Amino acid sequence: MSKNPGPNKKNLDHTNKLFLSKAKAEFVKYGYGEASTNRIVEQTGMARGSLYYHFGDKKGLFTAVYKNLLNDIGQKVQTRMDAQNDHWQALLAGIECYLGQCLNRSNRRIILEAYKALSYRERVGIQRQTLLGKMEELITTLIEEGYFKGHDPQVVSVFIYGMITETGRSFEILPDAKAALPHIVKSAHAMLTKMAQ
Repeated sequence: MSKNPGPNKKNLDHTNKLFLSKAKAEFVKYGYGEASTNRIVEQTGMARGSLYYHFGDKKGLFTAVYKNLLNDIGQKVQTRMDAQNDHWQALLAGIECYLGQCLNRSNRRIILEAYKALSYRERVGIQRQTLLGKMEELITTLIEEGYFKGHDPQVVSVFIYGMITETGRSFEILPDAKAALPHIVKSAHAMLTKMAQ
């Protein structure tokens, strides 16, 4: 039987969630470069030391916001994939779900700001722990089932992940991303079906 977290653990969790919530709003509104940790601390009502204790600095705070977002999107993607009858349909549903999450401007802004705040290696490290890791597991299973014959699962995963993340970022410049989404999904499905044969 698991124990209930003690008051200190509850306080730490509450503080962590409070900082992540206020920081996400700050990064969405101002971008990484113009975001102010002073404003974030003021909005939480916490001491500045709490920010240092939980996240270290502005970059550490953004990294936590980015990872939290990818975990949240990853859970939604996993739920959608789990509802499918087979792994191929799960892949297609997962891609559609991810792109749907990119219609949300706040989500998209954090994903875009990650390119300013974090190095490529740092971003990929977080992605491997979240969405890209899930993709690699699924692609490995699909290869075992006869899809993507002769392809390396890691290469296929990075290719597909790169395609959908770049497409999601492109919603920032599309005049009507919501209207374009069904066409984008249809094109992605057609391309992957060809590639998987």
